[in-house]
Amino acid sequence: MSGLAIAQHASEGEEPAEKIEQKEGFNATKMIMEHIGDSNEWHLWTTKDDNGEEHHVSVPLPVIIKDNEGWHTFLSKSIAHGHEHDGYTLEEGQVVSTKGIQKATLFSIISGKQKADEVFFDLSITKNAASMFLSVIFMAIIFIGMARNYKKSQLPKGAGKLMEPVIVFIRDEVAIANIGSVKYKRYMPYLLTAFFFIWVNNLLGLIPFF
Repeated sequence: MSGLAIAQHASEGEEPAEKIEQKEGFNATKMIMEHIGDSNEWHLWTTKDDNGEEHHVSVPLPVIIKDNEGWHTFLSKSIAHGHEHDGYTLEEGQVVSTKGIQKATLFSIISGKQKADEVFFDLSITKNAASMFLSVIFMAIIFIGMARNYKKSQLPKGAGKLMEPVIVFIRDEVAIANIGSVKYKRYMPYLLTAFFFIWVNNLLGLIPFF
């Protein structure tokens, strides 16, 4: 009886094989690396149908390639999921050649390890580049609106109420404190641009599909 009770207790403590497979199927490291890694397509989410097949929802991005045959421009959806276009395909989110030529790197070209006519130059707009463009557009909308409001009144309005304390902090605690009260104004545009560009990109990075 005691052996039966122990066996029954052990069986109750065991989880069904399906649940174990589901737990093992989730790879947190892979998910994080896909989130922070660069790619030639903007993956948003993945859904599963009734048959268990995965369907990826992605935003195609422009692919711009220069090789010895000339320029190739198309959307990444043309080479996604095993498709091939103009001798190129997408593997793990990166453009690769099916013609046996390697992607050019600046160091290899300068060092002479690669010849320009034996490689392809990938000038595509990747996910990271697209997110930076979005950051620039967002910043332009915010700060152009703030500039227009300041022309009408010196009192901050809207986003200016949030941004002005940050700008004052950069001016007093960073620029004046390190550069001095005489020359700090010359460097304020650069300091503010660098700070807000990095800050906005970090905030966007907290959004799952970014």
